[in-house]
Amino acid sequence: MKSENIDPALYKYMISLINIETDKDKFIRNLQKGVQSANLNFIIGSGCSLPAIKTLGTIEKEIQSLLEEGKIDEAEKKTFEFLKPFVESTSQIIDNAELNESHQNTFKNYKSFIGTIAKLLFERKSNILHKQATIFTTNYDLFIEKVSENLSSQIIISDGFQRNSSLKQSYSFSASNFFNVLYNFTILFL
Repeated sequence: MKSENIDPALYKYMISLINIETDKDKFIRNLQKGVQSANLNFIIGSGCSLPAIKTLGTIEKEIQSLLEEGKIDEAEKKTFEFLKPFVESTSQIIDNAELNESHQNTFKNYKSFIGTIAKLLFERKSNILHKQATIFTTNYDLFIEKVSENLSSQIIISDGFQRNSSLKQSYSFSASNFFNVLYNFTILFL
């Protein structure tokens, strides 16, 4: 985001918040206030699953160019070569196969990210806001789902699917599932 696209007063305020070099303690206090008093939303996409899955880069332009030149077979081959690691990665995750080092590093990064969010929410002092964060992702890989499966005692993932307790283990998708709010009531024993 370029500074000329932002209201000058807002830009000056934002810079004052992130000028870590001059006042690190002030920055940390402002960040803590923001986390304590706001809904936490994260938008992640291409690049978050590195090193396991490459970003698109220029692949779309390359394939389009091949198609425009009438090189259909080359375009299909390039598409297949790009998608092959994604399909293999997804299969490994679903099958609980032995993961290579790049997949292990990606899982480690997601686990650290989600663990940090869980810790922030656990330490939230506000009783007004839910201890909830929303992660929007454009990724089709299964890393978040797999990590959340391993952290199931700490977090609940709402991915739009309703899992029914049935012998068929059926899953049905409905966008209305994103509006469900789960509460965890506890009884205090003194």
